Amino acid sequence: MFRNSRSHKAPQVDLETVRETILYMRDDLRGVPGMDAVTRSLSKAIHEIDAANRPQPSSQTSSPSTARFFPRVIG
Repeated sequence: MFRNSRSHKAPQVDLETVRETILYMRDDLRGVPGMDAVTRSLSKAIHEIDAANRPQPSSQTSSPSTARFFPRVIG
């Protein structure tokens, strides 16, 4: 397989544009008979994009300066 310097980079995807495109498709198919499963799937994809765009709380320390150090207890 051919690899170049760009193969290690994450793809540049504008999720907002993807979301708007899927929203447009879902709204067009919403009234079409027999397309209920497709519209549900598109709604789920929109929900997943919304979840990916929300900031995720971090349970880890954000920098070494926020770490806590405890004294060594010698028994």
